[in-house]
Amino acid sequence: MKTYCKHLFYVSLLMVLGACSHEKQYRTPDVIVRATVKRIYTSTLNDSVERKSFEVNLSVINRSKHPVAFWTMSCSWYENFLINNDYVDMCTWDCDDNLPVIRHVKPKDSLVYKTTVIRYDESRFRNVESTRFGFIFIDSAWCKSHEDFENILGDRSNQSIIFWSNPLFLNDSRKK
Repeated sequence: MKTYCKHLFYVSLLMVLGACSHEKQYRTPDVIVRATVKRIYTSTLNDSVERKSFEVNLSVINRSKHPVAFWTMSCSWYENFLINNDYVDMCTWDCDDNLPVIRHVKPKDSLVYKTTVIRYDESRFRNVESTRFGFIFIDSAWCKSHEDFENILGDRSNQSIIFWSNPLFLNDSRKK
């Protein structure tokens, strides 16, 4: 009886290990983010203080041979982006019918987001010379519902894939 149980245990173990080895391994998509300044100008907000503004294109580029699909909001897509310093903010806007959507990017293609960022002169961390934009990639392969998307976007500890852009030098203090 002991021998039978021992063999049954080993057969069961091999079946479990064999089943696990056939599971697809998740591969991080081959995606990059490219930031490009399109225009620089001075703007005045409600407080009448002049600030430097930058029109920026943020391109999410699929460098792989396979399509990629990720979640964003239909209007407030900027929620999927982070900025690495405290002296630049992305301008936001009010959104009607703002819903979670899945965006698709074909192989060797890109999706371009156009935005405006404002540089503030007062900052605690002015020594950070470059501005980088981090794209929170929420893959539709493992995020299956609107609720999953909201939980990942809302809880930063669940944001495991962030693609950072090339640096932009928007801080004039580095030239002084």
